[in-house]
Amino acid sequence: MVAGERGIPTIMLSGDTAACKEYLDLVPNGECAEVKYGVSRGAGYMLPAHALITEKARRAMERIAEIKPFKMQGPIELRIESTTAAERPHLVRPGVEQIDTRTWAYKGQTFTEALALVLGN
Repeated sequence: MVAGERGIPTIMLSGDTAACKEYLDLVPNGECAEVKYGVSRGAGYMLPAHALITEKARRAMERIAEIKPFKMQGPIELRIESTTAAERPHLVRPGVEQIDTRTWAYKGQTFTEALALVLGN
């Protein structure tokens, strides 16, 4: 997201099935190396990854001119939901809102601005 705001395409991702699906929804002609997939909430299968990642990276570099930067239009709201109560009152400030005991919203005009609030900048 940050790279896209600066006009830099994200040409390749390596990750699990869900990450690849999300990436390809945003960057349909990007390259994705699916190197693991989940079978339950706490278990998954890892695939031999080196050769696949190398091949996908090579293909992405060959096709770099075809892959456009992904840029989100603002305003942006990032939400973080914890599995347990998320008491962080020291982070309440402009652009930050506690939705419930587990969820916080960070709002900015750009992704970078919203992310800076998450990171405490």
